[in-house]
Amino acid sequence: MKNAPYSRKIKRLVIKNFLNHKHTVIEFADGINLFAGSSSSGKSTIMRAWLGMVCDEYRSEWINNEADHCSVKIEFFNGDVFERVKGPKHNMVSTTVFGEETKVYKKFGAYLPEEVVEFLGSIPRTKDGWLNYIDQHNKLFLLNLSKDQIAMDVSRLLRIDDLEFAASKIKSDMRSADEKIKDLKVTENKIQDKLKPFENLEAQELKNKKLTQTLSKCDELSKVIVNKDFLSTTFLTINKDALSKKKLIESCVKIEEALDNHLEKIDVLNTDILDKTSLLEETESTSKVIRKTETSIKIADNMIDGDLGKSIQKIDEICSTYESKKTTNTNAQDISKNIDATIESIDELDIEINDISVELEELEKIFKDQNMCSSCGRNCDCNV
Repeated sequence: MKNAPYSRKIKRLVIKNFLNHKHTVIEFADGINLFAGSSSSGKSTIMRAWLGMVCDEYRSEWINNEADHCSVKIEFFNGDVFERVKGPKHNMVSTTVFGEETKVYKKFGAYLPEEVVEFLGSIPRTKDGWLNYIDQHNKLFLLNLSKDQIAMDVSRLLRIDDLEFAASKIKSDMRSADEKIKDLKVTENKIQDKLKPFENLEAQELKNKKLTQTLSKCDELSKVIVNKDFLSTTFLTINKDALSKKKLIESCVKIEEALDNHLEKIDVLNTDILDKTSLLEETESTSKVIRKTETSIKIADNMIDGDLGKSIQKIDEICSTYESKKTTNTNAQDISKNIDATIESIDELDIEINDISVELEELEKIFKDQNMCSSCGRNCDCNV
């Protein structure tokens, strides 16, 4: 500590609301100071005030009737300051070491904080109090005590009672330790009783590990089963698609056969059309000849009547031939319309065939990816 407590001397004492001292300020000289006064003038109250507040010997009757708390402030020659405020609703201590900031202590228990005790230092005390100033009911000092008690108080005053205090403290600590040991033994027995059901905990842990391993395997198997179910459903859908595609293929084969038959008929129709077109060409040439003949008949009509009659008969024959050719031409036009319609239907069939061929190629890819047979739609040895 910067300023040792035993090197301090009190310079000023300020007492407020302490018994008959409402506000008393006492200035001390550097040396011996004497208090003189009549009885009940407050001499002992001064000692009681500063020593009682310093040693935390508070009594509610010390507070002046007109106040709710009392306070004592001590200023030392070395610059340190101690102040204590006490009351039913007040409990504060402040300490100031010269050259440092003031420390304020509040909300502490029945004993002063260790920092405050260190600031004040040790103050001698006897059995009856702090140097017999707090309680003045005992007029004799140490003389009324037994030899043992006198020795103890003298050792306290000489500050050599540390060993006795330490021994008594050790004994009390040992008694409390023994009680704690007894309590701990009782607690240990209770814990052992509670732990008895868990004696075979290692075997239970092994069983739990095996159970967890079994559960993990079951989870893996369930995942495999789910995958198998998914694959089986996928295979069934693919198989259904393959069967439907197979039916489409069969229908396509039938369509091809029907197209072959239609193509044969179309070839026959084409030959008929060619024959009809040749007849039409002949008919057109004949019509040209008829026109020329009509002109020549008109010319010859004026020239020769006999020959003209014959020519008219021939012309009639030619006209009848022309009419038959004309009907043939109309039949040929109808045939050409039928051919155009047939060609359109053939184009539509070609488009359908192309779409079916594309689907067949996709099915072949699926069969190759799934290693399925193209004839039966399953994993078999048909294509091997």
